[in-house]
This record gives sequence, structure tokens and C-alpha cells, in this order.
Amino acid sequence: LFVVFGALLEASGATQYVIQVALQFFGKQSGGPAKVAVLSSGLMGSLSGSAVANAATTGVFTIPLMRSVGFKPHTAAAIEAAASSGGALAPPVMGAGAYMMLEIINRQPPVTYLEIMRAALIPALLYYLSLFLLVHFHAKRSAMATAAIQDANGLPIFGFEGWTFLGALGSLIGFLLMGVSPFRAVSYSLVYILLMIMLNPRTAVSRSARIGGLLCWVVLTIACKTLLPMIQSWQEAVIWSMAGLLAISPVAHQWRPMALKVFRTTAVGSVSLIVVAACVGIVIGLVSRTGIGTGIPQAIIPLAGNNLFLGLVAIMGCSLLLGMGLPSAVSYLLLATIIGPVFADPALGVPILTAHLFIFYFGMMAMVTPPVALAGYATASIAGASVMRTSLTAFCFSLVGYTLPFMFVYRPALCLIGDDGGTPQIFEVVIAVAAALVGIVALSSAMAGYLFGRLRWPLR
Repeated sequence: LFVVFGALLEASGATQYVIQVALQFFGKQSGGPAKVAVLSSGLMGSLSGSAVANAATTGVFTIPLMRSVGFKPHTAAAIEAAASSGGALAPPVMGAGAYMMLEIINRQPPVTYLEIMRAALIPALLYYLSLFLLVHFHAKRSAMATAAIQDANGLPIFGFEGWTFLGALGSLIGFLLMGVSPFRAVSYSLVYILLMIMLNPRTAVSRSARIGGLLCWVVLTIACKTLLPMIQSWQEAVIWSMAGLLAISPVAHQWRPMALKVFRTTAVGSVSLIVVAACVGIVIGLVSRTGIGTGIPQAIIPLAGNNLFLGLVAIMGCSLLLGMGLPSAVSYLLLATIIGPVFADPALGVPILTAHLFIFYFGMMAMVTPPVALAGYATASIAGASVMRTSLTAFCFSLVGYTLPFMFVYRPALCLIGDDGGTPQIFEVVIAVAAALVGIVALSSAMAGYLFGRLRWPLR
């Protein structure tokens, strides 16, 4: 359902809206197109969860835009790859990764969806802040001219597309805060998106087709409520009628192109999740039968018990190696099965939620880790750049993504978690965020070679 959510939101014009907003804020700044790529890819990546799909969607627009103001092809491709790879780290959707954690994390009391979103929020903001600073410093150091960009779409900031995007995310978060289950919350948000698509005069169908769609939806809702005994409330009737409406939409001539696009996007995004969910039992069986499931933890736990840092480095290496070439949710499933038991040892003293975020982060960073950096491959093909050079540059731009997991393992307050797994004190959160900000600014300026002016090597 979360994949359907992303596909339907994209069909509503949300991708163009996100790029439009980014252009309004950053289009005329130094290195503006790269900042547009960072913002738009972060917002869209949270919905799709696929770094490759995200790069292909937004990169077609942002990479030529970056090249037009002086970014080298491999640099433009690397920025887009780094921004796209971080999308699944950002709540509220996290490319279905949050729901995977909900199912896998074994804790009493059980972890909730809101806890996962809250824990992921500050690290995701810090990741994109670092990327934003790197882009800004790089543009300043290269003395790039301010981009004078004219938006070709002309979508108003608070038009139907804007209210669709903001309302969909807002309603999803709102329903989750109200305690509604993730499946029902995303279903209600899908109802909102579909309603806005039918009301939007810029939807690529005639007015009569939109009115006909609304009337058909009303009829289906009444029919579901009155004819199906298992449906007890109007809320359930609206959800079931929405499913029926989507199912029959390919029959309608004017709605067919959009419906097929949504179904195709959903299928491509879902097939890897479905296959891995079906085969995860086989993986777990092989892991337990061959002994690798106990071999890796038995090798790492003594190391981590004597030196937590070395243990984390070993887990990082395993996560990057096992996560190469896999979608985020698939990578997390594999890593949580094989490496997750390491963190179950209470002697390590790592809260279980931060431990799983640690694994999830490095599964995503595999997307920009040479030699198998799939996000770099996708953007390099768009930019016409060298794949390996793009991947190495993307690795440099994403470097904070390799340090953030260590930050929040040592300072769980960054994930709004106390050292005992409970709620942290306010001052703990402030100190943790302040320390992280100092490190991120220092790392970004050192990598770019610019702060208030050019930095020589000793200062870097």
C-alpha cells in the first residue's frame, strides 16, 4: 500500500510540484540546481524508497539543470545519487523500511510506527543538511554563477498539486498520530489523493470524465455499504470502493493512461518486496542450517564486547557488503536476519531501535558505495559520465551517511531515545544535536575545501 501511495502521488503531479517548490526556494542561489536536486530527491525518495527509481524520476530534470550552470557531469550525477539514496532514510514513509522494522524488531513493549518515525527524523535532517552544505560550499569554491532558472511547468505553490502533496503527507502523519494502524492510515491518505486527482482541473482528462469518476465512486461506496455484509462502516466502504474504482479505471478511455502508469509503477516497486518477502523464509532457513546465522554474531560479539567501535566497524563492513545491489527494504530484511542478532546481546548496551537504524543506514549507503553503487550507475547514464568516477564522487558527498550511524549509536538522544531505551532528557538531545552539527559543518567544509573562503590543506 505504501508503494501504491507513492505511485498515485507521483501520478497526481507531486513530482513536478516538489521540483517547483525547490526552484522557488533555491533556483536563484549559488549552486541552485544542486540544492533543488537535494530537496526534491529527499522528498520524493521518502515516498518511493528506491534510490534508482528516484534518481531516474528527478534526475532527468535536475542533472541537466546542474550541468547548465557549471557542474561537471560526474559531479551532477553524484549529487543526485547521494540525494536519492538518502530518501529511504527520511520519514514518514521511508520506502516501506519503517514497516519492515515494525515487523522485525523483537522488543517488549513492541516498537510502534511513531517511534520509528521519531527516531529517524533528526538523523535524516542531519544527512540532508550535510549534503546541502557540501553542495553550497562546492558551488562557492567553484565560483559558480547564480542560476537564472525559469520554471517550465508554472505550477502554483498552493495549487491542487501542492495541496495534494502536503495533504497526503499531513493526513498520513495525522492518522498515525491518532493511533490508526499504518495500513489503514495509508488507505485513508490514498482516498484523499484520489479525490484531489478528480477535483484537479489540470488532471489530464476532461471535466466530464472527472465528474463521471466521482459519481462512479459515490455509487460504488453506497453499493459496498448496502450490499456487502462484511463492511460495517462508511469508512470501510469508501476504501473498498476506491479499490474497485482503481480496478475498473483501465476500462475508461480517458483514465486508462494514468491508471496503467500507476499500476506499472506499483508493480515495478512492489515486485522486489514481494519476492523477498516470499523467499525470506528460505534465506532464514539457509542462514540457520549453514551456521552463518550464528557464525557472524559469534565472531562480532566478542569483538564488540571488548571494543564497541571495532564491532560497529565490522558490522558496517558486513552491511555494506551484503547490501550491495539490493533495494532498501530487501537489504534491510537480509541484514536484520544475519547481523541483527549481534545487537540482541545486552552486553553491548545499544538500544534495539538505534541498532536497527544503524543496519538500515548502511544498507542504504551501499547504493553509493563503489564498486556496486546502483544509484551512481543510474545517474551516470543520465549525465553521460564515467560510472566509477560518479560512484566515487557520490561516496564523498554521502560521507556523513557513514558517520551518522556511529553518532546515534554513541548518542541515542539523536534518535530521541535515552541510553536506557526510554525518553531522553531535553538537554541530552540539545547537546547531541549541537555536537552533530559542529561535526557536520566541519566535515562538509573539509570535503568541499570552503567555509568562509577557500581552505588550504592544513585547515581541511
